[in-house]
Amino acid sequence: MSVVATLAPRDVVDLVGPDSRRFANGMFTNNVRDLPVGASQRSAMTDDRGRLVGLMELHALADDHFRLVLEGLDAEAFAERYERYVVFDDVDIQSVGRCTLQTVQGADATSFLRDAGLPVPPPGGHVAVGDGLVSWRDRGGEGVDLLQLALHPETPHGADRAETLRIAAGQVRFPDDVVRPGLPHEHGLRDAVLHFEKGCYLGQESIHRIDVMGKPRRALAGVLCQGELPVDEVRHGDAVVGRITSKTCLADGRELGLAVLKKPANEPGAALLVGGVDARAVALPFALEGLSRDA
Repeated sequence: MSVVATLAPRDVVDLVGPDSRRFANGMFTNNVRDLPVGASQRSAMTDDRGRLVGLMELHALADDHFRLVLEGLDAEAFAERYERYVVFDDVDIQSVGRCTLQTVQGADATSFLRDAGLPVPPPGGHVAVGDGLVSWRDRGGEGVDLLQLALHPETPHGADRAETLRIAAGQVRFPDDVVRPGLPHEHGLRDAVLHFEKGCYLGQESIHRIDVMGKPRRALAGVLCQGELPVDEVRHGDAVVGRITSKTCLADGRELGLAVLKKPANEPGAALLVGGVDARAVALPFALEGLSRDA
C-alpha cells in the first residue's frame, strides 16, 4: 500500500553555468562534486559557523545545470544569500518559481507511477517529465516525489499518514522542527545531508569539529505519550530540555512527537513531562508496521 499526499509548495531555483557544480559543492553540505548527472540528493544550507539555514533536494540535470527544491528559504532569500559568493564563478542563480510538490510513499510507489503513466526513476535519481521531475525520496516510506506535475488524488487521510511516516522516520521539517540556531548533528541530519570527504564548503570547519569531538549538546528524539501529547515544553526532572515541534496520532491512540532535547533527556526510555503529561523518549526511526506503531 502507498500513501499519496500533497505537500506544501516549494520555491525552486536553478544553478546554471560551467562553474555551477563547483559553486554548489563549495556552498552546500553534501557531495555535489561527484554527483552523477541524473542523480539526486538531500543537502543543507549552513552559515559560516555550520548552523542550519535551510534544507534542499538537489537534482543534477546536467554537468552545468542543477535544480534545487528549497525548504526553509524562498527563492528571493536564497539569491540574496548566495549571490554574494558568486565572484569569479561563471554561474547564474535563476528562480524557477513556486512549484507544486506531491509525494508517494510505500511499497507500491513504483506501481503507482506506472498506473499514472509516469516513468520510474533509477534508484537515487530522477527523471524529467516536461517541466517537472519524478525523483526518489524516502520520506519514511521509501517512495518518490512529484515536482510540478499534474496532481493525483490523495489516498484517504494522505497528508496525516505522510506526516506519521515522516515523524516516525525522524525527518525534521524546516523551519518547524529546527531549534535555531541549530546544527545538522542536533537534528538527525548527519548521515542524510553531510559529507566529510568532499572538500571545503561554507560551515565545513565547524561541522567537522563537532563530528570529531562528538559532543553536540542536543539531539533529535521521539517523544511517546500514551494519550494526547501537548505541543509544549519538555521537562526532564526539574529542567526544561526542549519543546515538541511536530506530533502525530498513532493507530492505537498514542501520540508520537519530535523534539530536539538536551542530553541525556534524548536517551530512549528517559522519563519526560510535557505540559504536565507523562511521556518518554524513544529511539528514531520509530518502528513501523504498515502505518501503525509498536514501541
